[in-house]
Amino acid sequence: MSSAEIEELRALLEEVIRLRRNVNHAETSSAGKIDAVRPRRRGSALNPVHYPEVRRRDIRTDPTWS
Repeated sequence: MSSAEIEELRALLEEVIRLRRNVNHAETSSAGKIDAVRPRRRGSALNPVHYPEVRRRDIRTDPTWS
């Protein structure tokens, strides 16, 4: 593996870590609303919390990821 590929993987890992941190923060911020949902529906309640965080950074339009 070349050093350029390693750097690309590091950058990707940093982005994934940042995304995970943002999703966790959004989930924590919405915990009261999520807890109000029946337990068997909580997975569905998480989607509208997670989705905006995931879409906030669209790598398809970022030239550094092309």
